[in-house]
Amino acid sequence: MRPPKHNPTKPHCFLTQRASNPEASRTNVLEETPCTWQPWLARTAPGPPQESLVRDETRISLPAKHSLTQTTLGQLRVAPRTSRSRLAATEPGREPRIFGGTASAAMQFPRPLRHPGGPELVFLTCVRCVCGVLQQSCHSPETIQPATITVPPSIRPSLMATIVMERIGRLFINLQQVQAMPQMLTEVAPSMPGTLRDTEVPGFFRERYIHAGYRPLHQGWRYYFLSLFQRHNETINVWTHLLGSVLVLVKFLQLAETVDFIHDAHAWPLLILLLSSLAYMACSTVAHLLAAKSEFYHYCFFFLDYVGVAQYQYGSAVAHFYYAVEPDYHRWVSSVFMPTATFLCCLSCLGCCYGKYRNHSLRVWVRKVGQVVPSAMAYAWDTSPVFHRLLLWPTSHSDDITAVASGVVGDPAISFHVGQVAFFLSSAFFFTNPLPERLFPGHCDFLGQGHQLFHIFLVICTLCQIQASHLDYLGRRPLYTQLHGEGGTAATIYLVQYGATQVVCICIAVFMARKVKRLLDCRDKSK
Repeated sequence: MRPPKHNPTKPHCFLTQRASNPEASRTNVLEETPCTWQPWLARTAPGPPQESLVRDETRISLPAKHSLTQTTLGQLRVAPRTSRSRLAATEPGREPRIFGGTASAAMQFPRPLRHPGGPELVFLTCVRCVCGVLQQSCHSPETIQPATITVPPSIRPSLMATIVMERIGRLFINLQQVQAMPQMLTEVAPSMPGTLRDTEVPGFFRERYIHAGYRPLHQGWRYYFLSLFQRHNETINVWTHLLGSVLVLVKFLQLAETVDFIHDAHAWPLLILLLSSLAYMACSTVAHLLAAKSEFYHYCFFFLDYVGVAQYQYGSAVAHFYYAVEPDYHRWVSSVFMPTATFLCCLSCLGCCYGKYRNHSLRVWVRKVGQVVPSAMAYAWDTSPVFHRLLLWPTSHSDDITAVASGVVGDPAISFHVGQVAFFLSSAFFFTNPLPERLFPGHCDFLGQGHQLFHIFLVICTLCQIQASHLDYLGRRPLYTQLHGEGGTAATIYLVQYGATQVVCICIAVFMARKVKRLLDCRDKSK
């Protein structure tokens, strides 16, 4: 039935209560009784009028059971906090007793109702009312002296049990959330399949002297991206060039603070070197990370790797010819150096892609010759200005030698040029020779492969090369402006050639990828 309307003239709050009459209980008739406080529950000093304290009145139907039920506690918990400030019950027909003052200025404390549900519910309700009043008083301009609650010994165990059960319920909810964390983490990062041995993968994935650590084929792309954090035989190869690209990027940002790469045309060769270095490291990282997807993607991603290598060769040629060249050598090769470097760059990309395409139809040494010879020719030609400068430096810079012997650096770029040559030759040695895994087959599946050392030495070589080119850009400006022109026309031409070379290398990679696609389709049809 609908609850009676609230009468604002009455200074009492009401609690809906089952009638003490058995007939009323059977007919489910509810009656209202004034709600006041019991003397032994709480005593407060005279305060503001009761009308200013009463914010709301709530009527709750108590069940006929003799214990606290889930429905009753749920009703208490969902009730508004302001409605919990006046919840109590009195027996019908008994007048409330007034302590100290008039009824409008003092709180009333009648005798409690002996409800069949027990005194625990009444006491718990009163405690919640007092807490609500205290909390409201903290936010109201009118202050009320805090009430002192005396808990009778007879209901202390029930109260403590209720509080403990409530705390246990909250803890249970927290434990459920903790137990759900592994499932959430599994959804974000599912469990990774284990690695395979060389006998469990196709032949085109196998590397000499590497017996384990191969990733399974035909997994989702998400697996191969997350394999960045998995232990397999390509992990170090991925991370060496990934960290190397980060180092080059940091160096790029540092140089951008002092070098005007936009308006200074003489800085464009250095910009080409930085971009090509980032390109080859990024392409190598992607190739070693994602090439295990399938046979087709294996070829495609390594073709992309060879495109990055070719771009790095062109960037090295531009930087060396523009900054490190000597006047005598410039007069000899000024008309043919960059066209030859561009041709060798494209030839290196074609040789590497074709060698990979004929990976298992040719002998190992034939494939290595097809890949190494064009790259070696490109490196020798691109670095020839540095070789000429290093050969002439002891005789033409005797003053610098004396300065170095006395502890004063004459040409700071020379030491970095020597470093880049030494580290590149070291990387070439480990690229052509599978050491040390050939000496310890099966023991270098994760760490200690020659290709990993090749990556490390090549990253150090690149950093030395960038530093040497930057020092030459700063210290040899009068020389290269005299050789290449004050307006930077040659640098503009080299920048355009860099874009054209990149397009040609990409076309070569796409052409070889189509050949691989046709070959795989023919093989599948023949099965």
